[in-house]
Amino acid sequence: MILGGAIGAAIALLLAPKSGAELRRDIAERSEDLYGRASEFAGEQSKRFGEYVNEGRTKADEIVRTTRQQAGQLLSEAETMMKDARVRIGQATQTGIKDNIGRIQDAAQAGAEAFRQEMGKNRFHGNDTDIA
Repeated sequence: MILGGAIGAAIALLLAPKSGAELRRDIAERSEDLYGRASEFAGEQSKRFGEYVNEGRTKADEIVRTTRQQAGQLLSEAETMMKDARVRIGQATQTGIKDNIGRIQDAAQAGAEAFRQEMGKNRFHGNDTDIA
């Protein structure tokens, strides 16, 4: 757009009926004006680009910060779940051991009772064997 304007202005100046000095002065003024506009435009675009870069950095920093927070929360929740699981496993193990001990005791008592009954039968049937 700027280049087209510059070419159009140069052609208009060249075709206008003016003296050589006037024509050179007009071309110089137009060139300076176009150069100033182009420099201003480039400066604005550079400034916008810098703003976009800063905005991108800010958003990236925010994403990283949020991600770290969420990761920390997930790790904390995982640790809590592991602790709960260990407690539950410990409780289940203790309950299982208590149940097994109870069964063993019941079996031992039943075996002892059966042994006593058997011994009682043997005494009544004429077997006089004392077991001390």
